[in-house]
Amino acid sequence: MKAKAVWSLVGALLLCAGLGLFFWFKTPPVLDALWYKDPKPLSAFSLTDQEGQAFTEANLKGKWSLVFMGFTHCPDICPATLSRLSAIYPALSDAAKAPVQVVFLSADPERDTQARLKEYIGFFGPQFIAVRADQAELFPLSRQLGLMYQYDKHGDVSHSSAIVLVNPKGFIEAMFKPEPGHLPVVDTKKMAEEFAIIAGAWG
Repeated sequence: MKAKAVWSLVGALLLCAGLGLFFWFKTPPVLDALWYKDPKPLSAFSLTDQEGQAFTEANLKGKWSLVFMGFTHCPDICPATLSRLSAIYPALSDAAKAPVQVVFLSADPERDTQARLKEYIGFFGPQFIAVRADQAELFPLSRQLGLMYQYDKHGDVSHSSAIVLVNPKGFIEAMFKPEPGHLPVVDTKKMAEEFAIIAGAWG
């Protein structure tokens, strides 16, 4: 009877350990990023990149895309964010099986001409793409992405400083939120760590 009781106890402990491991691997890690349980599809859109080529939802498929909204006259948040993304790009690329691209979405199409976007985005790296569209196309796309922008009477632009992650199927997978402070920008070091987790878990 004692031996039977011992083996019953051992069996119960092994079962508990197995269940613990099951839930450990099945429960997604807690991230600072907003990681959507059900990735969000994007409706069709048509933009123009810095080379004058069409950029549509098809250009998001087959690769990871980090979408950041800004404008070339931005004095601080935009250059700071793009520079940080450039610095961590090798780590992002190493963490993903699919290629990684950074998409800079202009919130100021009146001033951000194709030529200006080409000059501006060239400072950050060849994997960086700058895109623009008129307001009729830009506004609904920004809302789909969960980003906002507005103009003041002087023509300056206030805009979201979050970074949206689009998966290789072209669905919105996550959003990396800015850190609060005088200059609200995304902590890209933390973002790189969380991107590795998301990309590693993605099927």
